[in-house]
Amino acid sequence: MSEGKRQYPFSLVSVRIVQYILGFLTLALGVIIILRSDFGAGSWDATVANLSLLLNSTLGVASLIINFTIFTIILLFRRRKAYLLIIVPVIMMSLAIDFWDILIIPDSWLSGSNFLVRLVFFVLGITILPLGLALIITTNFRAGTVDELMLLIMDYFKTKKVFFIRLFIEILAIVLAIIFSFLANKSLGAVNYGTLLIAFLLPPILSFHVYWIRKIIYEKKIKHFI
Repeated sequence: MSEGKRQYPFSLVSVRIVQYILGFLTLALGVIIILRSDFGAGSWDATVANLSLLLNSTLGVASLIINFTIFTIILLFRRRKAYLLIIVPVIMMSLAIDFWDILIIPDSWLSGSNFLVRLVFFVLGITILPLGLALIITTNFRAGTVDELMLLIMDYFKTKKVFFIRLFIEILAIVLAIIFSFLANKSLGAVNYGTLLIAFLLPPILSFHVYWIRKIIYEKKIKHFI
């Protein structure tokens, strides 16, 4: 994941801040679209949704709890004050999810829609969600907690291979989501066949989005990303 020199105007902090905020809004939009399609949420989103069912809270509050827990783990391993800034994406993600979930896209959206319509939006969500992640990662600001956890594991094992590390993290989330759903007596909750599909599709789609964004933002050729 060599980064090279930033191209103008992406060297401007103001532009990167806009990209950062847009990344969280895009990520949260992808989350809600996938949830509304009812094919099964992404692994960490299923974890959030099932914890929300267990606690009878909003998705944003459940997201805050999970991300703050991961944030604490990262601090324990990194042991640097700079990582306190991860609290910013923790809060932003929580607000962005509740923004789309409560204010913009109602629960009834897509309810009663046929299989094909829901499938189209499911595929759209799978594309949008990792795009949001890629927008966040490529700003070089603190990424979301799951992405920082991915980077922590990559540093620990001294690897630049995103695919396998991200796949491990996604499977871990599915296990947690199933535990929360059974504790809530909701069977599998937001876990469905779509959850497994997203777990395997997200890493290569994320790698693709990060690759083409870095090709625009950075001058140097990128090697050995996937």
